[in-house]
Amino acid sequence: MGYKILLSGYFGFDNVGDEAILSAMVKGIRKEMADSELVAMSANPELTARKNGIRAIDRMSIFAILKEMKNTDLFISGGGSLFQDVTSKRSILYYLGVVYLAKVIFRKKVMIYSQGIGPVNDPKNRRRMAKLFKKLDLINVRDNQSKLELNSMGVRENIRVSTDSVFSLEKPDHVIGSEILSNYGVDTTKMTLGVSVRNWKDHTAKIVEEVAKTIEALKDKDMNVVILPFHFPDDLELSEKIHDKLNMKDLGAIKVYTIKNLMGEHEFLSVMSNMDIMLSMRLHGLIFATVCNAYPIGISYDPKIQSLLEEMGREKALEVEDIDANILVEQLEYAMNNLEDLKEKTADTAHMMREKALLNNKMVKELLTDENIRG
Repeated sequence: MGYKILLSGYFGFDNVGDEAILSAMVKGIRKEMADSELVAMSANPELTARKNGIRAIDRMSIFAILKEMKNTDLFISGGGSLFQDVTSKRSILYYLGVVYLAKVIFRKKVMIYSQGIGPVNDPKNRRRMAKLFKKLDLINVRDNQSKLELNSMGVRENIRVSTDSVFSLEKPDHVIGSEILSNYGVDTTKMTLGVSVRNWKDHTAKIVEEVAKTIEALKDKDMNVVILPFHFPDDLELSEKIHDKLNMKDLGAIKVYTIKNLMGEHEFLSVMSNMDIMLSMRLHGLIFATVCNAYPIGISYDPKIQSLLEEMGREKALEVEDIDANILVEQLEYAMNNLEDLKEKTADTAHMMREKALLNNKMVKELLTDENIRG
């Protein structure tokens, strides 16, 4: 008889990275425990169920949540950066709330799965989180910085470090992505640079300006630039601002394209497998690139970007506050001049990170089947 597992995360919000997290979780857990029943809490239950072949419930329906929790064997709070209060002051309370229900009210086994923890700045949130996390059965974080953040709150037990679950996905066939790009007019035989940006506080105008200047400075290169929004509609609006700015410039041999259609994570990964280099503010832009053997270059708006690059043995990313076209051009030209060697190293990194990511699902099986783990 299989176990029943309830999955909580930022699912159903048209964020490609978080949808890939859920896809990786479902595939990975099923590989370890094929007969388990998986149920996801989602903002779009119908779509989540259809895409992943699982049941899904409305994440804001307290009645649906209570019904599922009553009969679940394990509650997983999974993937991404759910426990932080920088991008939202309210979301951390939601995620702490559902974990509290599962652990304290229903006394279920609870696992934090492959998460980046923090920053948590509000002292009240830090106290709430520390008190609750000390009760949990297993805390699986995706980097050492997350473990240190928990340690600074006084949480030291039951913590294991692995990496982001998306690394467990295999590199997809490039054909579907090539067809999508061809429909936009992209010549996929040329060198292709992918770009992913996001709004960030009062730096958005500077992001647009410096990224546009970076692309313009490469105009002597015969190449494609494909701007890839990860989160709709916000990333698309910003991407179009950069594209519009570039339309007023002399770009020489460069051709610039913006992907305007919302894609599923599998299509997105296939598109990414046609990139040679990826310049990304989005964490999962860097992870997708690594999985797809495109050399990743980061712009950091959050400590999680630097933590990821450190885990991969890479140099630090340029901080968004210091974004500078001259530095980005240097990084991109270095990558172009050493592309074959860098892509080979990226493939080695992808293999290493995949092995670490696969441990996440072994922990799920261990937690459910080992009676010695408190529950």
